Amino acid sequence: MEDFRARKRRGERITALTAYDYPTARLLDESGIDIILVGDSVGMVVLGYPDTTLVTLEEMLHHTRAAARGVKRALLVADLCANVYLDTSSTNRWMAYHPALTLADVFRQALAVTGPNRLLFGTDSSFFPRGWNREVYQAQAGALETAGVDAAVRECIFGTNFDRLFPV
Repeated sequence: MEDFRARKRRGERITALTAYDYPTARLLDESGIDIILVGDSVGMVVLGYPDTTLVTLEEMLHHTRAAARGVKRALLVADLCANVYLDTSSTNRWMAYHPALTLADVFRQALAVTGPNRLLFGTDSSFFPRGWNREVYQAQAGALETAGVDAAVRECIFGTNFDRLFPV
């Protein structure tokens, strides 16, 4: 990763292309591509699904293993984003180790990566008393407001997303 950072600082281009199988990954690697992505788009491109949300972890592993056999040099990256959720447990506590970041910065980045529908409020960390914690909730609600997150998105994070993911 340091090589990529140095190249970015020097203004050099970093190339990335997608491969879902051994022969394509091998050709991309031999051609000098820097990053080879096995994306969840395999669902639509190879498997015939209507979108990426039906792709399973097993299918991603199958295609990632196939691509990996063809890669000797490039960075191989796989993603299965539609099925990834983040919870906010420990966000208040770990910031002590990264003092340059604010809680609002962390939420901005999390929302940029996952979007508002895949972020779940959580306080069940080993650093806190188990269960709901008012201080954590208030700090996170304030950070989201500071980050400019509107009330509808805050409601998703603090309940609606969980209810949708775990219907009872």
